[in-house]
Amino acid sequence: MEVKTCLIAVLLVVAEPCSEAFQQYVEKEVNQTSVDYIRKLGYPAESHFVKISDGHVLKLFRIPYSPHLSNAIVKKPVAFVQHGLFSSSDCFLLTKDQSNNALAFNLADSGFDVWLGNVRGNIYSSSKTNCSLKQPKYWRFDWHESANIDLPQMIDYVLKQTNESRLHFMGHSQGMTLFLAMIRDRPDYGVKIKTFHMVASVNFPADCTSCLLVNMVPFMSKTIGKWMLLPDMLEYIFLNRYVQRILQETCNSQINGPSYCDALLLMWAGSNYTK
Repeated sequence: MEVKTCLIAVLLVVAEPCSEAFQQYVEKEVNQTSVDYIRKLGYPAESHFVKISDGHVLKLFRIPYSPHLSNAIVKKPVAFVQHGLFSSSDCFLLTKDQSNNALAFNLADSGFDVWLGNVRGNIYSSSKTNCSLKQPKYWRFDWHESANIDLPQMIDYVLKQTNESRLHFMGHSQGMTLFLAMIRDRPDYGVKIKTFHMVASVNFPADCTSCLLVNMVPFMSKTIGKWMLLPDMLEYIFLNRYVQRILQETCNSQINGPSYCDALLLMWAGSNYTK
């Protein structure tokens, strides 16, 4: 089963269907941003660009109010939501049935001014003023920079834009790890946080059950030498313009698709994951 799953994963990444209809669909769907999707569901949306002190340009998305409430000009509490590893602001907008029953919309409908962060290196925050993401030096950062540079400066930007002194923070997985690291190294930011909410927070990796991550450890150890530098040199999870459509068709299939998608998820999330 695992061999078949790995083969499926490789095929999904390298496959490039070439029909004109398929390419037109991909261009339309994949090029959508969080703003496009938010507006598609009838909510107001804004894009904001934050130039970080070391040159990175981060893109934030905002849902300033809910169309279901009469609060467009009412002062609202601010909710800042930060994504996890290998993710983006999109994960707080998407649901299986493409409804508004996702965290960002639920917060807006509860009366919050919602801001969605994106740290350096993801699909929305891949710009830098002094180099390109195709250059190895672009990738010479880790979550320390995201915690001590990106997150504080995004928070400052949001507070300035909303004329607020404090906000509510929600972090998923690595998003919460960044918050805890920020508070440890920059405790002055504690006064800017009203409440913080930990969702699947990653603090201690000793109990990790993901077969994918566990089996990657030996290959990323110091005994491999120069292989340790590989993640600092290139974009190793690239955005393939066809993957979204292929996965959508495969995982929605009524034949064997969903079982393979579940297997891929279990390889990443761990064997104790439940639906």
